Amino acid sequence: MLLIKAVGVFCGTRWQVVAAGDDDLSLELTSSACDMLATLRQQLETINQELAGPLFHPLWMRVAENIDDYLYNEVVCSVFFNEAGAQQLQYDMTRNLFLLFSEYTTKPENYFKQTREACQLLTVLPGSGLLLREVLLANVKGSSNSCSDEEAETALRDVGVRRLTKQNALAVLMRRIDWPQS
Repeated sequence: MLLIKAVGVFCGTRWQVVAAGDDDLSLELTSSACDMLATLRQQLETINQELAGPLFHPLWMRVAENIDDYLYNEVVCSVFFNEAGAQQLQYDMTRNLFLLFSEYTTKPENYFKQTREACQLLTVLPGSGLLLREVLLANVKGSSNSCSDEEAETALRDVGVRRLTKQNALAVLMRRIDWPQS
């Protein structure tokens, strides 16, 4: 119950109005993520102590999968981001949430594929993001100057996106409020 409340607070973060810092070195964990991560860590540690390894292993993987789905649907796809908000979300995920799961696996990011790829799209350089958005828009709409499915998928792979569909990637790119809308 505490975890659900803490995640809800994190999901309510106003990513579209996050103030830009001087540089990436000034990023710190979002205050709303502190409770979520502390609660998650405490609960995982408690369960790990109570369960045998073979029982705990599939459990933490399922927890990671559920968190990935929830963050993707309730944060990435439900709110808008400015540049600083996108960078902050990526920092919270890559430097904190993924790190928490590194206790259980050497590649925790592999268990958060949707959120990881969404963060990559949200933080891509504006020129690349706008170009990718136009490629995906043309492909999805099937306009006369559209690109092939293969070209669209290649463009996504070029920015490290392999799991998200073209439609989902386009929806993520449309969440950036500081980019001109088509």
